[in-house]
Amino acid sequence: EAATISSGGGGHIIEDEGSALTQRPTVNFTGTGVACSDDSGNNETDCAVGSGISPANLYVCGDTGATCNASDSNACTSSSATCLTIAGALSKVNDVNSISVTIHIASGAYTPSNISKYIIDPYFNFPLVDDTYNVKILIDKLFTDSYFLTLQGYFNSTANSFTNSSVSSGTSSGSNTNNFPTTGTAAGQTYFYDTTKSWTSSTYDNFYLRLTGGTGYSAVNDDDNWYVILTNTATSLYITGRWRGTTPDATTTYQIYDPSHAPNILGTSGDWGIMFDRSKNIILKNLYINATVGDARGLVSYNSESIFTYRVRSTTHVTSHRSKTMYVTSVIDGANSTTTHTVGGTEFSSVYLLYSRLINFAYEGFSLSQAWGLISNSVITSSNTPTIDEVNGVRVSSLARLNIEYSRIGPANTSGAHQAGISIKNAEVTIYNGSDVLTNTQTDDKSTAIFVGRGGVLSLEGTQTSIRTADRGIFLRDGAVYSESTAPGFSSVDLTLYRAPGAVYFNTANEFVGGIGGYLNFTTVTGTTQQMIENWIYMPDNASLVTLTLPTRSYVGDIIVIQGKGSGGWKIAQNAGQQIASGALGTTSGTGGYLQSTDDYASLTLRVVIVNTLWVVEGA
Repeated sequence: EAATISSGGGGHIIEDEGSALTQRPTVNFTGTGVACSDDSGNNETDCAVGSGISPANLYVCGDTGATCNASDSNACTSSSATCLTIAGALSKVNDVNSISVTIHIASGAYTPSNISKYIIDPYFNFPLVDDTYNVKILIDKLFTDSYFLTLQGYFNSTANSFTNSSVSSGTSSGSNTNNFPTTGTAAGQTYFYDTTKSWTSSTYDNFYLRLTGGTGYSAVNDDDNWYVILTNTATSLYITGRWRGTTPDATTTYQIYDPSHAPNILGTSGDWGIMFDRSKNIILKNLYINATVGDARGLVSYNSESIFTYRVRSTTHVTSHRSKTMYVTSVIDGANSTTTHTVGGTEFSSVYLLYSRLINFAYEGFSLSQAWGLISNSVITSSNTPTIDEVNGVRVSSLARLNIEYSRIGPANTSGAHQAGISIKNAEVTIYNGSDVLTNTQTDDKSTAIFVGRGGVLSLEGTQTSIRTADRGIFLRDGAVYSESTAPGFSSVDLTLYRAPGAVYFNTANEFVGGIGGYLNFTTVTGTTQQMIENWIYMPDNASLVTLTLPTRSYVGDIIVIQGKGSGGWKIAQNAGQQIASGALGTTSGTGGYLQSTDDYASLTLRVVIVNTLWVVEGA
């Protein structure tokens, strides 16, 4: 809108930021931040500055030529006269709004100037830290009620375009599945088929599938039509999560999009990509935050509320701090985030990871500390060689609470020690509805699919959870609590549930099985061989000799109790480098040594005094 004031006399001297302008008979106010009206009763024209309504649509394009005619001095309300920078468009949005605003960002590369920013404590209004941070895009806008600010990018390999362009499209051939992620096999996945295609395998890893019509398509909310592609074969797409609606069939049309064709927000070492500071009701769609290595962050939310990200790919991590309801529906690549989690929440935040893919993390995939979260229909795996030990797919600590459903979680690294699919310490995790938890292929002394430390609480509910690991399945330390409504499906019967004596366990019948007070796990061995596990009671019960083999891993203080029952007796076999000692006597070291019973119902208690290698007889 614009307003004009005509001068009836000599006129005033008008200044712009202190600099006098040439005197003219007319003053013309332009811009949505100025609203003028005629007041005939007082013989004056009233102008309110800063009370105007933000534009409903703004446009940003990196082309200063004929295509977009981009300049931040434009009104930026059309695609032919756009803003040149995202910051320029944001400057045209009021700080507080009761109208929804969409900033349309054309395809291409953007290198925003750095904004020096303190992190302000919302309660005491002073910086949380003394340092300032270089932020590429700062969003500090409030939208009330059901109104939102949306930053909308477009997938197109051609720069300066405001339209989406797919890299492949077609109609499904049907026979699609909806089983993700019930098992680690192909039969347990969600697949989308088009047998008319001959795609090159793995071409569309971490691309996006969009349903555009037919069965399974949502005409109400287009964001429900998008899915992350984990990988592909010549004629099928392997999808993250389960279908949100009806499983697509031979009537379903689709498109495939390359995430790198979204607007690229480029950063340098140590820069933060997009920061939300005391914002509310913000949506990001179709963006690529291409940060470099260093202490960089892709998305950071401080003291904000209702932040939604759809199809935002970031090459470094996403953090929510003191923020309520941050939704991540994206692909987050931790390749340039070498010192912290890929997605995480701290200090009273709530973080929802929905239909997302976390990849290439070298530290942790998802982390919560003093926060609440949900992981649903997502995949958190990494093939990176970790930079440190103790890499976790998910880490929950410090009174945090996390729910997990229909997801696959695990570091899946091929090297590195002390890794866990999920690590729980002084926090609570509930896994339900058919999730799949795995760890790497290492068999070191600590790797486990799910580790529950002191103060940790783990609950398995709903459909069966798959546990796949080369080492321990579920590892409960002293002070941990574990309950299950449905027993998990372990990949190996020998690597199931390990419980320290002080762990509390409730079985599928909600019965208190054992815990504090020195309870040990118990197994009756009816066969002739048994691989033993630490802190376990074994009762050999066979008419033939039962050979019990010492565990390859053990800690100082671990014990094994053997109570003979069968007439065949028992024999304890050793692994390389192991020995059993009793006073001054001892077995031969290594695989040639053993200890064998001579009497019926012979019993024996062994305790570890040297990690992995030396066991001593406490009682016989």
